[in-house]
Amino acid sequence: MPFWQLPLKANRLLWIGLGTELLLIANIIYTPFLAAIFMVQPLTVHDWSLLTLCPIIMVLIEELRRYLCQRLWSHSTNQNR
Repeated sequence: MPFWQLPLKANRLLWIGLGTELLLIANIIYTPFLAAIFMVQPLTVHDWSLLTLCPIIMVLIEELRRYLCQRLWSHSTNQNR
């Protein structure tokens, strides 16, 4: 089943974990003394756009892979009958 067919409230702990992780990362990057400790710099708009685009591309590739595997699997099992 594709991920977009799952209800958004299906896994509450996943959403809590993602939110916590994003808050921690933003805090480390944009709080000056934490940024100095971890030796990081604020992200640019270009960086954020890449960070947004990459997961979308990865999900699309994974869904294409799943679709092709299902088609090839069903095609090969139909030939064996």
